[in-house]
Amino acid sequence: MKKKPVSKIIVLLPVIIFVVGLGFFAFYFFSRNEAHIRPSDEVLERIEEAQRSDLTYDTELLSVGGLVYSVEIAETEEQQYKGLSGRDFLDPDAGMIFEFQDAGVYGFWMKGMRFPIDLLWLVDDKVVSIEENISYKDQSTIYSPPEPVNGVLEINAGQVAERGIQIGDTVEYYYPE
Repeated sequence: MKKKPVSKIIVLLPVIIFVVGLGFFAFYFFSRNEAHIRPSDEVLERIEEAQRSDLTYDTELLSVGGLVYSVEIAETEEQQYKGLSGRDFLDPDAGMIFEFQDAGVYGFWMKGMRFPIDLLWLVDDKVVSIEENISYKDQSTIYSPPEPVNGVLEINAGQVAERGIQIGDTVEYYYPE
């Protein structure tokens, strides 16, 4: 009995499927909102200066998901460059809010951080995306929102899960009367 020759297509089919699958995996992996992009030397120099400085921040009370936080406001460029870097901890009901005049895809990283955080990306005081449990040990990844935002709230790692904060929650500000 003679064996039929195996078609080249049948032999190549698993290879084609593997290559296409690998392409989809690579696209998914590299299109995530994390990047290993090095900031420019000018930006690095400004960050280093801000981290060496002794800045003070105004504070305000806000709530997200019905929970109240006392947050420091990173208003100036220098305050935004420094952020929470250089600190050993953040009080449980504390955070830092970054408010931007123009919506944009702003990058955040953990340079100089000594504790993990949760990041809440905001558009018009509404949570549109969340990064949980960002490790302070990875100081090269730059985290960016999936869409332009005009605010970012940094809180202690684990609080998003612990307190049930979700995409769609609204940030409300408390102003003294």
